[in-house]
Amino acid sequence: MKRAVMKRAVMKRAVMKRAVMKRAVMKRAVRKRAVVKRALVKRAVVKRAVRKRAVMKRAVMKRAVRKRAVVKRAVVKRAVVKRAVRKRAVVKGRW
Repeated sequence: MKRAVMKRAVMKRAVMKRAVMKRAVMKRAVRKRAVVKRALVKRAVVKRAVRKRAVMKRAVMKRAVRKRAVVKRAVVKRAVVKRAVRKRAVVKGRW
């Protein structure tokens, strides 16, 4: 009789231990999942930042190109005006 009671107690303890272990494993799994999720989120954020930087860089380059074109046009216009003025002066005999 006593032996059966002991056996039952041992079994009970083993079952409890198994339950505790299972809980610990689950907790660890949940923690790991959280870590992985955080890493993925961070990666996504970094990716977005990199893409944003690339877009900004492109926009800045486009603006620079436009500005260069405007400057070029102004320079050409000045040259044309200068040439016209000189031509007029030559025609009027003042060069």
